[in-house]
Amino acid sequence: MTVVINRDVNARQKDYERLGNGQVLVTSIFLTLQGEGPFAGRPAVFVRLAGCNLGAKKSCPFCDTYFSLGKGERMMEHEVEHRASCLMPEAPSRLMVLTGGEPLMQPHVSALIGQFLWKHWQVQVETNGFFWSDDLEMLATHWKHVLSVVLSPKVAENGKYPKMGRALQHAACLKILVDADPDSPYHKVPDFADYFAQTTGRPVYVSPINHYNRTPEKDEVVSFWGDSPLNLVRCQQNHEYAAELAVKRGYRLSLQTHLLAAVE
Repeated sequence: MTVVINRDVNARQKDYERLGNGQVLVTSIFLTLQGEGPFAGRPAVFVRLAGCNLGAKKSCPFCDTYFSLGKGERMMEHEVEHRASCLMPEAPSRLMVLTGGEPLMQPHVSALIGQFLWKHWQVQVETNGFFWSDDLEMLATHWKHVLSVVLSPKVAENGKYPKMGRALQHAACLKILVDADPDSPYHKVPDFADYFAQTTGRPVYVSPINHYNRTPEKDEVVSFWGDSPLNLVRCQQNHEYAAELAVKRGYRLSLQTHLLAAVE
């Protein structure tokens, strides 16, 4: 049995139409360590935006993040950056990770990203690849040395990946979730991963999906240690499978090291 955590609604772009100019809907802003992908191990301020087009989690029940559309706080882009600066006031290089849910659904997300870039932050955007815009195109082109788009595609409810389109062209890397279960839509690495690696020379990460035995308690920091809510048998199988794929296909293994460090 698969335990589904923080089930929400499938958000739509029209759900954000009432946001004022420059406003975004924010679930949380917190200082932690980036646990995955190209910036693994770096301190970072995470800005988690509310809502996801796959929020009902029928195609990704393993997702353990809290991004409830109805619990988001309206904030202006400069307010978000100010709060982030209070969390990381002094650092030689400040990293903001913009995530969700699916952050690129929101109409004013480009203004938010631009605010951080203009304030000399390095920005990593986590996206599932369903959304892109001309404003994002401009930012990704002009700020390519300090703006990194980490494309972590998810399957739709039909069990298939979307067409990546322009998001794939500007991705600094791909982060592919994998599952050792042959019946999972995440068992097979999508064909566009090899195409991306061969045509761009940019890295493809494979990341093992973590499964749960129970829903974590409120404010519980999930880790692999102690009375863990994780299904450690399935997690081990997926870790071994991801490592096997990385070796066979020349990909990079990306583990959720924040679960080893027991941080959010």
